[in-house]
Amino acid sequence: NAEAIKAMIKSNLGVSLLPFWTVAEEVNQRKLAITRLHEPPLTGRLVLVTRKSGHLPHSIEAFIEVAQKWQWKSS
Repeated sequence: NAEAIKAMIKSNLGVSLLPFWTVAEEVNQRKLAITRLHEPPLTGRLVLVTRKSGHLPHSIEAFIEVAQKWQWKSS
């Protein structure tokens, strides 16, 4: 929850990575500050895990198919 994370940051409990749109108002009001990273961009990894046995709903199968196609486009 972005609001809970922002509250913890405002209480000096740490730092976080949040989308700019979630902090824009606080940044404009100088309640939060942005720190720009000079290192290479952060990347993430998405892993899908399913059971070998059991039925997968069609919506889940479709999601997996789209995710697999997206993986090839983004790598």
